[in-house]
Amino acid sequence: MRVLAPAEDRTMFLRELKTAFPSTMLSAMDFSVDPCDNFFEYSCGDWQKLATIPPELGGVAKSWDAAQDAADSDLHKIMLKEYPKDSVYRKVNNWFKSCMDTEAVKDKGATPLKPWLSKVRRDVHHHNYHNHNHNHK
Repeated sequence: MRVLAPAEDRTMFLRELKTAFPSTMLSAMDFSVDPCDNFFEYSCGDWQKLATIPPELGGVAKSWDAAQDAADSDLHKIMLKEYPKDSVYRKVNNWFKSCMDTEAVKDKGATPLKPWLSKVRRDVHHHNYHNHNHNHK
């Protein structure tokens, strides 16, 4: 399992996701939120913004909380389930796991970042070298 998806894979996946679900589901999602930062807000944020709860129903929050807890639990089980490699849900599953597998991130530390950090270091050195030589001519 890949712990961190490259940015272009992630962007492409999010773009594909917008065409994979029914419009009723998509209308509830907030695509301005990074799902790795707040998966609930990403998946339900627009529904929360658009839903109208009548004032006389404000007292039913506890039953809503229980329903929300059950829905969160069911969603979590779905996200952890293993799907066949050719399933569209496999991409969602792998991506969710890459966001949530904090132990793997801790275990690997900066190792997956080292190739990119080396490139940045080379680019900065190259930039500084050329700026230094350009300024002293």
